[in-house]
Amino acid sequence: MGKVGKHSLSHTSKLQKPSQVPTFTTVSKSKRNPQTPTFTTVLKGKRNPKTPTFTTVSKNKRNSKIPTFTTVPKNKRRSQIPTFTTVPKSKHNPKTPTFTTVSRSNHNPKAPTHATVSRSKRHSKRKTSSIHHSQLIIGGIAVLIVMVLILVTGIAIGIGIGANQEKETKSAPLPQTRSEAEAALRKVSNKPTNATDDAGFLAYKKNQRNPKAPTVEVYTDFLCPYCGDVTRALIPTLEKLQNAKQINLEFHTVNVYDTPSTDRYSTRAANAVAYVSEHDPDHVTALVGALFDKGFQPDAIHYKDVSDKDIVKQAIKAGVNNKVAENAVKAPYADFISKATLYDTMRKELFTEMNGNKGFFPPTIRINGKISELNTSDNDGKIVVRFTGNLGLTPLDAGNPAIMPSIGGDPSVGSLQVAKPNV
Repeated sequence: MGKVGKHSLSHTSKLQKPSQVPTFTTVSKSKRNPQTPTFTTVLKGKRNPKTPTFTTVSKNKRNSKIPTFTTVPKNKRRSQIPTFTTVPKSKHNPKTPTFTTVSRSNHNPKAPTHATVSRSKRHSKRKTSSIHHSQLIIGGIAVLIVMVLILVTGIAIGIGIGANQEKETKSAPLPQTRSEAEAALRKVSNKPTNATDDAGFLAYKKNQRNPKAPTVEVYTDFLCPYCGDVTRALIPTLEKLQNAKQINLEFHTVNVYDTPSTDRYSTRAANAVAYVSEHDPDHVTALVGALFDKGFQPDAIHYKDVSDKDIVKQAIKAGVNNKVAENAVKAPYADFISKATLYDTMRKELFTEMNGNKGFFPPTIRINGKISELNTSDNDGKIVVRFTGNLGLTPLDAGNPAIMPSIGGDPSVGSLQVAKPNV
């Protein structure tokens, strides 16, 4: 080869900046830095096939799967990045692991790819392996002991729960018939004073009942999505009708949807309504509306806990007295609500059809004991027109005490009027 002088690579890719291209300088042997790696030009025919070959590849032709090695000045190296140094064979430290480059074709498929192997197959590897093996055995025994403890504890808890359930079942078996369910409801000691015999919570004081107005019963669950749709549509109209004494309104708040919640939300919300019905009945309808508010009603499928404080805030927002709102979430009517729900599920007069099945499906609205056939898929306007039409009114009549529903207040006289909504 000809004599090589100081030079830099002149055939640079357009995508590479000059500062990113390494410069190779010819240095006399006496001035070489022993810590700097030396690159030797070897003719192709004299190359050692076992020695790795480094090839300069332009940036745009690089294989992303092949690791890139970058030369970094010593003063700019990061302490957290390991440094690999070329050490002569005679100066190898036998305690330091050696990394060997193996061609892909010679890889042992059973050997790990990134394995740290000592140069002389030291006995220290076997020692380390024995230590790891001992640690694994000890760890396995510890895990086994913990699992046994969990299993024993679980069995003990299960036996305790099973015994309690068996005791409760023996002392108070679940009612199997309507008459049994009704009898169980009558036996509940803590009952709201402003409730009907069928466990409806009045939206007015008992002594303010209008005998000439029809009775409207709203059966609803505060976690039921369909109940939310219908109630949100009707609440403004129901409030107007009740305030004008055009109807006698009562809410039957059930806990059918307690199971999807993690904190018995349906029961707790119904409990609050029962208490407010006793102590501030004029705000019951507004409270029901606030609990069904679209921004507040919980999602039954992706339920997130609702605190008592959240219920109190909604009650105050509905106009309930602060003290009444705070006491409402502490009311002792949970058992009454559960017994009333069970009773409602056995009352055939409340049964409707859904997907070919007949049963008690909230929301259910009755006018003078007759079910108002409302379609939950209707828009709010249609729902209001159908409901007021069943009363013998128009939506504009709601709130006008001079116009009474034509259906009247006697359940034995007349039938629901059929409205044909044109909206």
